[in-house]
Amino acid sequence: MPDLLNTSDAPDVVPPSATERVRIAVRERLERGTYRPGTRIPRECDLAREFGVSNTVVQKALKPLKDDGTLYTVLSRGTYAADPESPFQGSRRACVERLVRQRLEDGTYKPLMWLPTLVALASEFETVPSTVHFAFGSLKAEKLLGTAQGGTYVIDPENPAALPAIKLRAFRAGGSV
Repeated sequence: MPDLLNTSDAPDVVPPSATERVRIAVRERLERGTYRPGTRIPRECDLAREFGVSNTVVQKALKPLKDDGTLYTVLSRGTYAADPESPFQGSRRACVERLVRQRLEDGTYKPLMWLPTLVALASEFETVPSTVHFAFGSLKAEKLLGTAQGGTYVIDPENPAALPAIKLRAFRAGGSV
C-alpha cells in the first residue's frame, strides 16, 4: 500500500507564478472571446484586484502579450485586444516589424538592398524613428537586416558577409555629393 504522506513518489509539479497565472487567464479570455478584438480589456488595477496581485505583476503578465501584438495600448485610453486580421493594430513597434517582415518575405525588400531611412519609414508608418529602430532589433537578431555606413540593409542569406553597394548621400545645394 502506498504511503500517502510520503511525497517523494509524487511528480515534481511547480505551480505557475502569479505572473503566469494572470497571463494564462488573459490569454484564455482572449481565445474564448471574453475579450473580443478591438475591445478594451480591464484596467491593470482591476486585474490586479481580481487576481489578488500587484499592478507590477499584471504589467509583467501583459508585456509578452503586447510584445507579440496580441494586445495593444492606446495612450490614456487603455489596453485593447488586437484584431489578428488587421496589420495596423498592436504596438507600433510590432506593427512596423510585421510590415517590414512582410516586405522581406514578398520581395519588396530584396537581399543587399538599402532600406529607406528611419525617418522616412517613421513618416510612412506614422510613428517616430526610435520605434522603427526598435522594430529592426529582432529582424537584426534573426540576421535578416544589417547595418553599415549609417544605414540598414537586407542581408543576403546566401552570402551573409556581403555588403550592399556604397550608399551615396546627397548634400544640400552648395555641398558635394
